[in-house]
Amino acid sequence: MQLGFVFVFASLHITRSAGTLLTSATRTFGHSIKDGILLPKKELETFAHTCIAPPCIVTQIHLPSIKALWEASSWQDGRLRIYVDGEETASVDLLFGEVALLGRKAVNGTQNPKDGSPWGNSLFGHTAKDGGVYTTVRVPFLKTLRVTVMNSPTASHPALFWMVIRGLEATPVRLGDLVLPETAKLKMVRTEKDLNDLEMITIASAGQGGALLLTKFDADAPRFTYLEGCLRLLKDGSQTPLFLSSGVEDYFLSSNYFDEGMFKTPEAGLTYFDNAGSLSAYKTHIRDPVVWGESMQLIWRCGESLFNVGSCGNMAHCPDRFCRDAQENNTSETIADRHLRRPPDVSNDRLLLGTPAHYSTLVMFYTWPKLSSGPSATSIAGALSRLGALGLPAGVFDNAADRVLAGDQKVMGVLAADLDVQQTRNLLAKLVEVPIEV
Repeated sequence: MQLGFVFVFASLHITRSAGTLLTSATRTFGHSIKDGILLPKKELETFAHTCIAPPCIVTQIHLPSIKALWEASSWQDGRLRIYVDGEETASVDLLFGEVALLGRKAVNGTQNPKDGSPWGNSLFGHTAKDGGVYTTVRVPFLKTLRVTVMNSPTASHPALFWMVIRGLEATPVRLGDLVLPETAKLKMVRTEKDLNDLEMITIASAGQGGALLLTKFDADAPRFTYLEGCLRLLKDGSQTPLFLSSGVEDYFLSSNYFDEGMFKTPEAGLTYFDNAGSLSAYKTHIRDPVVWGESMQLIWRCGESLFNVGSCGNMAHCPDRFCRDAQENNTSETIADRHLRRPPDVSNDRLLLGTPAHYSTLVMFYTWPKLSSGPSATSIAGALSRLGALGLPAGVFDNAADRVLAGDQKVMGVLAADLDVQQTRNLLAKLVEVPIEV
């Protein structure tokens, strides 16, 4: 019985902006490799970069394939590692198949993939039978970047590979409408465990602020009743869960045990489904931010209790109502009442809401040290750069520059907004007539 999840989440300091400010320091870096040679059991450095104008980010990695020369291909088991800022253990360590969030059953070497490929979205995709996996997940770094590739651990002969990587200098990570701080780091956590009926598992935790980026969920069990499990988030020290779903398939923006089969959208997708108990799904959180301030635990359950009577939601039960007050959990409804009003088409099999299963999870997330209340050095530098390009009168420029250095959010917001030059000049002229608030 196999279940697998992938969760990606990001710790972030929230700044709303119409776009990332382009500065004179913004530059593209990157590299590509054609017909590179991978030796068995050898980790090969494929790219390195020193960040000149931090923060820097990787913006795209494309892995066309690993082509075995004298043995069966297992390209999906090749490994991509990304080391940032001098770390000895790679904070990003992905199988090639995981780059596109593919489940273990969705793809197998050069055999026909079972994920309905080719497909893709703005964040990841799978566009070729024996590879064509890409990701645009932002990987931030402040000093150095080092990227390596390895062949499948089962390979015993040299193989050819192809790779393309690109990134930007002087660019922070954006998560939809949110801009992450320049000290953000992308990390990963894997968990694998056999679960009994109704058992819970913490699939991710963090001791700093954060926000969920995306999830992948693989499943293999005797039946789909584990899909009744609700995803719980404990944040900022609270023991009262925030429920992120009313069931597994509901979290992935589907319903009724995925009764329409596979689908892929920018928000969620089902990339493998056997109609018996196995599946692979993903959910992105670019347009659906899930944010916490100081800490988090992400908890999934193997099924749910049938006796979910009168609950506003807790660790033992999914909510069946909205409650303004915890006392509203009290109800005179009994379990017998719930059974009496059960729809006639709900069978006894459907009421057995749990089944033993195996969970395999991958969690990716951004973290950083506690943030100060003021704007970052990069934000100030970008604001001053644009201010200097506006051709303002000396008095207006000096007053506006003082406000930028003081962290004035109105002036910073005007300079970051997607306005033309004249609109920006007019708004700044109005703002600088008001003394700086201390």
